[in-house]
Amino acid sequence: MQRKSIPRGELALNSPVPLYEQITRVLLDEVRAPGAASRRLGSDTALMARFGVSRMTIRSAVDELVRRGLVRRIQGKGTYVVDPRSVEVRLDGLERFLQEWHAPHVRTEAKILAFRTMAAPPAVASALGLPARAAVLHVRRLRQGDDGPIVVDDRYVPGWCSDKLCRADAAKQSLFVSIEAHTGVRTETVEQTITSAGATAAEAKLLKIAAGDAVLERSVLFMTGDGRPTLCGRSVYRADRVQFRLRASRDAT
Repeated sequence: MQRKSIPRGELALNSPVPLYEQITRVLLDEVRAPGAASRRLGSDTALMARFGVSRMTIRSAVDELVRRGLVRRIQGKGTYVVDPRSVEVRLDGLERFLQEWHAPHVRTEAKILAFRTMAAPPAVASALGLPARAAVLHVRRLRQGDDGPIVVDDRYVPGWCSDKLCRADAAKQSLFVSIEAHTGVRTETVEQTITSAGATAAEAKLLKIAAGDAVLERSVLFMTGDGRPTLCGRSVYRADRVQFRLRASRDAT
């Protein structure tokens, strides 16, 4: 195919870097630019004309942006830029906690900051229905995406269902999933409270914001079908990177 519409400075035809990867880099800068969120990405045909390459090359480049969670395809409408600063957390069901670990529009990883057995703080012991200073597993994680930290969370698991948990569990998925896998104890319900707060100095350092900046604080309590707590905790989110969404219906019980 003759390449006659290549923008000067955007592609190097003799580079060892594949053309699709060069195009990905160009588009990456554009979709991350201020004001790009929700903008429609050019059609395959338009991008083919712009870069002077085949449809397969363009699709490979756009597929990479989709994989990174920076754009999304909407059937019948086109491909749109997703705000890379925003993680949507849905609250309508336990399965949404699973989806937080595989958010479709932002690639995240969890860094384990603490994994230790400790005496339960009073509020934790009360939430879990434990005696004062009973032993609990404390897990602190920092979740971050390509553009930096998103949330720091603390989780506390009572000894009766934490013995077989390991650091690898904490890094890859929600702890209630690991509890079920290792012990057969099934979580059926979760209670959540969401409030606004100011970041403490320690939270601000982890989240790379200023102390006192606005954060969203979510407290959670997971329970079995008969109401026995399996874990509790608190998550602190950067308010500029997260939005919460709740869906309800009239016939919900």
